[in-house]
Amino acid sequence: IKIGYVGAKSGWLANFNVPDPWIIAKVKKAYAGGLKVNGRSYALDIVIKDNQSDNDVSARVANELVLRERCDFILGNNGAAILALGPLADARSVPVLTGMAPWQAFVLGRGKMPGPAYKGFPFSFHLGFDIGDMLGSYIATWDELPTNTTVGSLWQDDIAGCSMGSPIF
Repeated sequence: IKIGYVGAKSGWLANFNVPDPWIIAKVKKAYAGGLKVNGRSYALDIVIKDNQSDNDVSARVANELVLRERCDFILGNNGAAILALGPLADARSVPVLTGMAPWQAFVLGRGKMPGPAYKGFPFSFHLGFDIGDMLGSYIATWDELPTNTTVGSLWQDDIAGCSMGSPIF
């Protein structure tokens, strides 16, 4: 079983992925004897790609994982990865799980709107936080501090960052 992983080992998002080598080492150790399914053992191979915190590089390494490496499953771990991996996964029938970005970027970034008509995507899945929940937590924290009630923030200029300021939410 070959698992691909797309994360930021370099670039401005790299600090979010500092724990990755430790986590991947733990996974490799835990499955050194193979992944057991229904009494059978399967060797586990993990292929790691650095997306350099860049959407274009994410698309390139996603293609490498699917087309050249022939991964059976792919994980993606930031806003730069989610939009590159999802459409490719669905087109090539390769399961993908992404995270570390709001679910709104995953849905809106692919031209969908949340609501009763939203049916999801066939092979791409996202485990992410909700912008409203995150902002609610921040506001509750800021309300505990004596401030001038003016808050500023910086987000990347892509769908993950832009969804943070979307008037929809």
